[in-house]
Amino acid sequence: MSVYIDRVLSWCSKWNLYSEKRDNNLNYLYTIDQNVGDNNFNCFAYDMDTKYRGFFNGPKNGYAWCTSYAADAFCETFGKSTAQKMMGIPENSLAAVVPYWTEYMDAIMRVYSHPAVGDLVFFSTKHIGIVAKVDNHGRFYTWEGNTVAGNQMASSGGQVHYKGPYTRNSTHRFGRPLWNIVDPNYTDPITILQKGDKNISVKDMQQRLVKLGYNTYGVDGIYGNGSYTAVKSFQKKYGLEVDGVAGPATLGKLFELTDAPTPTPTPKPQPIGPDTILKKGMVSPYVKQLKQDLTTVHFYNGVINETFDDACDKALKNYQKNEKLEVDGEYGPASKQAMQTSIKVLSGGKYGIDISVFQEDINLSTAKSNGAKFVMIRGGYSSIANGTPNVDRVFNNLYSKAKAAGLEVGVYYYSMAKTVADAEKEAKFLYENCLKGKQFELPIFLDVEHKNQLSIGKTNLTNVVNAWLKIMKEYNYVCGVYSSTSILNNYLDVNKLDCELWVAQWSTKCTFSKSYGMWQFGGETNIICNPNFCGMICDQDLLYKDYTYIKTQKKNGYGTTGPQQKYYFNSVEMPQLMEGMKNVYVGMMQYALRDLGAKIDVDGEFGPKSYDAVVAYQTKYGLSRDGIWGPQCWNALKRTLDVK
Repeated sequence: MSVYIDRVLSWCSKWNLYSEKRDNNLNYLYTIDQNVGDNNFNCFAYDMDTKYRGFFNGPKNGYAWCTSYAADAFCETFGKSTAQKMMGIPENSLAAVVPYWTEYMDAIMRVYSHPAVGDLVFFSTKHIGIVAKVDNHGRFYTWEGNTVAGNQMASSGGQVHYKGPYTRNSTHRFGRPLWNIVDPNYTDPITILQKGDKNISVKDMQQRLVKLGYNTYGVDGIYGNGSYTAVKSFQKKYGLEVDGVAGPATLGKLFELTDAPTPTPTPKPQPIGPDTILKKGMVSPYVKQLKQDLTTVHFYNGVINETFDDACDKALKNYQKNEKLEVDGEYGPASKQAMQTSIKVLSGGKYGIDISVFQEDINLSTAKSNGAKFVMIRGGYSSIANGTPNVDRVFNNLYSKAKAAGLEVGVYYYSMAKTVADAEKEAKFLYENCLKGKQFELPIFLDVEHKNQLSIGKTNLTNVVNAWLKIMKEYNYVCGVYSSTSILNNYLDVNKLDCELWVAQWSTKCTFSKSYGMWQFGGETNIICNPNFCGMICDQDLLYKDYTYIKTQKKNGYGTTGPQQKYYFNSVEMPQLMEGMKNVYVGMMQYALRDLGAKIDVDGEFGPKSYDAVVAYQTKYGLSRDGIWGPQCWNALKRTLDVK
C-alpha cells in the first residue's frame, strides 16, 4: 500500500469516536467528546468552510457531514488543489451531495465496482466513507463520518467510526483517487472488473484484449456488452471460469500474455515542478525556495542553493518531526501545506523573542542576524510564596546586549498582585530597579497568568491591573497587559483596560477577537517555528503595531519619567510659562490641566497641545486668551484646585 494512502488513513484514525457539536464554539470544535450535540456542527465542515473554501459550493457546517469528513481527510493531507485534482472535483463543486461526487469521479474514469484500500465508497446516494481494509473474502472496512458504530451503513449518526466488515453489493460504487499525482510509483491494484464498470482499468483491459485479437467494440473504458463477450471468449480459450467477470485469475492471465506485470503502465518521470515531491539528490529552484523557507522557520542555517543535500534533508526531517508529520525527508503536499501556513503567519508581523534568566546565555547579535527584530526582557517577578518583588538577575545584562545588538527592547513583569496596593508596589519596584535611566522602544507589560491571581475574580483582577497601569502611565510609560487568550476572555474585563495588549496563544493563529499589538505564537510548543532559537528554547512573538511614537512622544525613557511633582506652590513666585519652554513648572501646569480634563501628556514640554489647553483654560475662567501661563493663571489655579 502506498505511504500516501496510509497518510490519509492515519488522519482518519486520529478522529475516531469524534462527536458532532452543539454549536460552533471553537474552544471545543476540535475536541473529540466535548460540547457534544446533535446540530451537525463539526470541525471537518468548519475546515472546508474556512481553510478549503471553494471545494464545495457553499458553507456546509451545520449540515450532514459525511462528505465533509472525507473531503477534509484529503485536503488536510495533500492540500485543497491536489485533493481536487486527485478526485476530479471542480471549484465550487456539488460534491457535498454523494451522487455528484460519484459523477465527478466517473467523469475521470475512476469509479469501480470492487473496493481497494484508499477508495472512496459511495453507499448508494446517501453516504460516503473511505476504504481502510479489504480482507481475503472481498469484504471491506471503512472510516466514516456522521455515522454510528456497527457494520451497517448509517448516515446522520453524528460520530466518526471505523466500520465493517461490509459485503459488497450492487449499490456500492468505489471512487479510486488518482494516487499517482502524489506518488509517481503508484500503480492501480488488480481488482475485479465487471459489466457496468467505467474506469481506466477497464480501458487497459480492453487494450490488452484487442492486442490478443479480441473485439471489445471500443477501447473506451466502459465495460459493456462487447467487453463482456470478449472476456468470456478469453476465459473459455484459457480454461478459466466463464462468467464474463475479469477477476484476479482472468486479469493475471491477460497480463501474463501481454507482457504487462501491472494493469497500468509505469508513469514516465516528470520534470520537477511546483507540485513535485522534492527529495534528497534533486537539483531545482524549488529546492532553493525550500531551503529559504526552512531558514525562515529556523530549521536550516546552511548555504541557500538548488541542491537537496544532507543538510537540507536533516532540516526537513526536523521540521516534519516538529509539525508531527511523517518524517520521511520528502517535501510533499502535507509538508508544503504546513510550510505555507508557517510562512504566511510569519510574514504578517515583525518577529521577536521574549527572554529571561532562563535564556541568560543567548547571543542576541546572532538572534538579530537570524531574523529577530525585537526582544521582550523580563524585568522582574513577584515571589509566588509571599509576593515579594524581585529583579531578574540577568535583566541588566540582557538589556545591554540587546541594545548593543541593535534590537528594539520592551519589558515585562511577572505579577502576583492580588490587591491594588500590591499592584502599585510592583509598578514602583519595576520603575526604580529596572526602568529608571533606561530607554525602551516597546511597551512595558504586566504578565498576568498565575492561578492565584485568577482566583480573585474578574472585577477585582481588572482593578488590580488598572492600578498598575495607572502608575506606569503617570511615570510616562506606554504600558499594557500580557496574558493568554483564555485569561483575557474570561478573567479580565478588557473593555475597561485602556492599554496595549500582548496575547499568548500557541497555535497557527490567534483567535482573540479584540485589537492587540503583539502575539506570542509559540514556546516549547511551537507549530510555526523551531522552538529552539539560537541554541535554546525561548518564547517567540510577532509584533503588529507600530510603536515608533514612543520615541517621538518622548515616552519610556526618551523623555521625563518617574513620579512627577504635581502642582505644589510655595511662597516663591511661580514663573511665567510660554510655548517652547521645557522645565518642571511646565510639568506642574500640565498635571493640573490634565486633572481638569485636558487631553495632554505630562512631559514638561510646552508644545502646541499644551498651548491649546492653556487657551481653553483661560477662556473658561475669563482670563486673557494669550496662551501664556502667567500670574493670573497661577492664581486662578490656586482657587480652582485644592493645592498648597
